[in-house]
Amino acid sequence: MSRSARDISASASASASDLKHKYGEYKHVLLTDTERDRFMEKHGKVLFGAAVKILDEGIEMKGYKYKNHNLVLYKWPLERAKEQCTNRVLGGVLIPEGLRK
Repeated sequence: MSRSARDISASASASASDLKHKYGEYKHVLLTDTERDRFMEKHGKVLFGAAVKILDEGIEMKGYKYKNHNLVLYKWPLERAKEQCTNRVLGGVLIPEGLRK
């Protein structure tokens, strides 16, 4: 295999790992597998799903445009997802965060 052929195959495999996949109902959130896995390791599947949904819907409804969805996901969508998860239904009754013991 010539040097240029090796460079091409190396860059092809590197770009395959950088391939972004679409997430969310409207498929607006673009993340690599590494970005997705890192987020889920830090915050779990529930917050990942909630943050993606919030960002995806924001892009769909308001036309938000971002260069880096991974960076944005750690900002306001994650904060809103945390707020929503703290106000979840507990035992069939919605208990606001301030009233919990």
